Amino acid sequence: MESAHSEGEKKEQEKKLKITVVYNGGTLEETVSPNASVESLFAKAVHHFEVQGNRANLGLYLPGSQTPLDLNASFAAQGIHTDTTLSLNPRRVGNG
Repeated sequence: MESAHSEGEKKEQEKKLKITVVYNGGTLEETVSPNASVESLFAKAVHHFEVQGNRANLGLYLPGSQTPLDLNASFAAQGIHTDTTLSLNPRRVGNG
């Protein structure tokens, strides 16, 4: 039965996503559930990078994107897959 249990744990690990967050030259590597909200990683990143000030002014961005990820949505709902690198950046303010 132990091997069946170990196999189940392996399958669970395979479902996890490896995500890297970059901020001001630093990196944070996390393993997250696809169904977890992006907010969970955002909170870890803000804490890890010891961000001071208003965290509402920051967002997590996919490479090349001008739009921050929805913190309330899951990684899976936003099409984020394993080995994705996100950047923690100031939110861009529109003109007008």
